Amino acid sequence: MSDLKGLVIYCDGSYRQSKGGYGVYAYSFKENDVVKNKKGFVPTRMGFKKGSPEEEVIIIDEYRRYGTVDREATNNSAELLAYINALQLVLKLKLNTVIRTDSEYVIKGAEKHMLKWKKNNWCKSDGQEIKSVALWKQIDELLNEIAQSKIELETIWVQGHNGEPGNEEADILARTGSGYYRYRGPMKEDQWIESIHNVIKYEDLNPLVQKQRLLFKTDTDYKNEKGQHIYYTFSLGEMRNYGIKQDDSTLEKLNKTDIIVGRRISDAFFSVCILNEEDPLINKVIENHESKDKLKLPLLNVIRLDNLFTKRMIERYESVGDHAFIYNDIINGFITPDDKLITKTLVEPRLAQDAYSVFGVMYNRLLGILNNENNEGITLIDITDDLYCEESKGNKTIIKLRPTITNTTVSVDLELKDAPLKKVRLLPGIDIPNRNMLAKLADQNPKVQLALVHTGPKAIGMNVIFQTSSGQAIFGSPYTHFVI
Repeated sequence: MSDLKGLVIYCDGSYRQSKGGYGVYAYSFKENDVVKNKKGFVPTRMGFKKGSPEEEVIIIDEYRRYGTVDREATNNSAELLAYINALQLVLKLKLNTVIRTDSEYVIKGAEKHMLKWKKNNWCKSDGQEIKSVALWKQIDELLNEIAQSKIELETIWVQGHNGEPGNEEADILARTGSGYYRYRGPMKEDQWIESIHNVIKYEDLNPLVQKQRLLFKTDTDYKNEKGQHIYYTFSLGEMRNYGIKQDDSTLEKLNKTDIIVGRRISDAFFSVCILNEEDPLINKVIENHESKDKLKLPLLNVIRLDNLFTKRMIERYESVGDHAFIYNDIINGFITPDDKLITKTLVEPRLAQDAYSVFGVMYNRLLGILNNENNEGITLIDITDDLYCEESKGNKTIIKLRPTITNTTVSVDLELKDAPLKKVRLLPGIDIPNRNMLAKLADQNPKVQLALVHTGPKAIGMNVIFQTSSGQAIFGSPYTHFVI
């Protein structure tokens, strides 16, 4: 503790859909003798500042807390509880402190009005008792105790939602509290979240895995005999919001998400990936979802990879772990504080089982192609050169995505010889990974094959197979067939 020079605390309240929550983010620090040329926000003695590298301090510990407002919640009572928790942390750590809040109500009340209220028996000038009197009395007691402890305290107003990291963190913690109340009810107890920042690091998805939906069955091991990890992903195309009405509540919209998984939709897109290494974030989310399952049945569930694998969400999970999400018993899944779906158990298990069976067919087809077994009725065409090219750099030859494939490319058109189909159009993000994912796969020595599958006397299905240094994958629209 001798190296510590001070403490900075951000506190915020949230009041959403008649439910309140509060959040507190803080860091203790020591002086920094090395000045780095940083352009963004840096931690200082007074909070995060932009473009002030000479004021930067070294963060020693971070503290996070969120909770629900159990009394008659208002935005002001949420702000007061956030401030109370900030003051309690000051007394716990006994460090000179700067508190930053975006609530003028709290600052003016504590520094301007509270002394008058106290002298007037906690009543306003018109004789009416002030609102949230119990909270204001608690603040008064805490401030007196801090003054008696000779701890220097300064409370500063900060503009809300201005991008200042500490204030943004306190805001999302507060929304976690109000979200917890809406989805699970009042918290029995709150606690300081142990800081795990810079301990767990998650990377973005392997480019073989489409950043869409992932289907998994509870209590199922998705490892093959080689120890590789298997992931099933899908997209429902234009039907992804089927059944959701504009006037549905947030919970109704979440509950209706992906209710038609397994229906034969022409633009549904499936992929099966076999990766040499597991994705730790996906596996952790599956583990957390299964830990909440009370039925212990082999149910089918969805992970919204598009919501999980965002820069902000990955950073949240690195910082607070499982506290990044809120579990809801109605949808049997996890939700973010801003109401984005992370996981849910599917409500149409029989229909979803049809989709699961399709994944099984695709997985076996992929294994057959990789092992050159049971490929009767399948025409394989190497299309690697249609997507990638070689380029010489000095003494090295590197593989690059063809420059004709850009972010504005609508389709990759192939002319085929000695094949059941003469022309094939591949759509990035549907039949094959999108342009950015294709470019990342260039570093993995990709081999790409087009598989034309005879599904009937005059019907052809199509898959695209990727083999890379990190794994293999098969892509396709299982309910779309070409007539020949």
